[in-house]
Amino acid sequence: SYSYFYSGGLPHEGRTEEVLRALIRPGWGCIDVGANIGHYSRMFARAVGTTGNVIAVEPVEENIRLLRKNVKDFPFVTIAPFAAGQKEGPAT
Repeated sequence: SYSYFYSGGLPHEGRTEEVLRALIRPGWGCIDVGANIGHYSRMFARAVGTTGNVIAVEPVEENIRLLRKNVKDFPFVTIAPFAAGQKEGPAT
């Protein structure tokens, strides 16, 4: 279920979100590696504003479909549809 995302937050991530919001500034660039469906990508987008940018890295096609929907209001979020790792090649 993705209900936690649409209710406005991840209860078990409250402190992490608080720290990130305090650190990120308008105009910055952020990378969300393992963006999943975009919870942090959206939070980063709100924090950096239209003068910043966010790269959301996510390899799972079903997650990418939801990620696209969840960041559609933030044109400065770029989705990178692949995995990040130590070496180049296919991942399982």
